[in-house]
Amino acid sequence: MIFKNPTIKGFGIDAWINSKSNTEIKDTWNKIIQQLFDPGFRMDVAGKFPLEKYREAILENKRSKNGKVLFWMNH
Repeated sequence: MIFKNPTIKGFGIDAWINSKSNTEIKDTWNKIIQQLFDPGFRMDVAGKFPLEKYREAILENKRSKNGKVLFWMNH
């Protein structure tokens, strides 16, 4: 694993960040933080799946518009 140089890629916001001033970025973070601490804030969950049911989770994620899909890992 160490010598195979694995990478993880995801979505990025680099272009957006590079187009904003420090003040705009700070204001955006402040708005996000205010929303997260709002007592009425909640993020709906459409489903929870064990990792071995990843195919079902992906299908649910594509189908559902009612929240996020979580992987539930048991130890």
